[in-house]
Amino acid sequence: MSARFSNLAALRLTVGRSRLRLVFHCLSGILALSALCLVADRGYPGLALVLVLPTVCLMWNLRRDPAAEVQLHWQQGKWDLLQRGERLLIAPRAGTTVLPWVVHLSYATLPQGRSGGLWIYVDSLERQA
Repeated sequence: MSARFSNLAALRLTVGRSRLRLVFHCLSGILALSALCLVADRGYPGLALVLVLPTVCLMWNLRRDPAAEVQLHWQQGKWDLLQRGERLLIAPRAGTTVLPWVVHLSYATLPQGRSGGLWIYVDSLERQA
């Protein structure tokens, strides 16, 4: 935790739906479709046809935002994550990335040590957060 936030009593963030994530999802779908068209155009229409089903399944699975309605809490130096009614005690890891438009929080669950990640887009939080 950085020094400027060390005097906070508690931090509570609720991640909502993100339009930015939706835009990225649509762009990745367009790119996947373009790639399949290029494969077919290069003389492999059978391969492109075989790859359509896995591509559609992948895009269908990616449509749901797993970070929506997740709550991230920090209090007295302890982090926890409330996801689908399950509270996980977590420890942020070194792989955390912070950019102006997105934060990828890389974490390990305690005490199991399973790794995970949470994508927090700038438009998925309330302004006050």
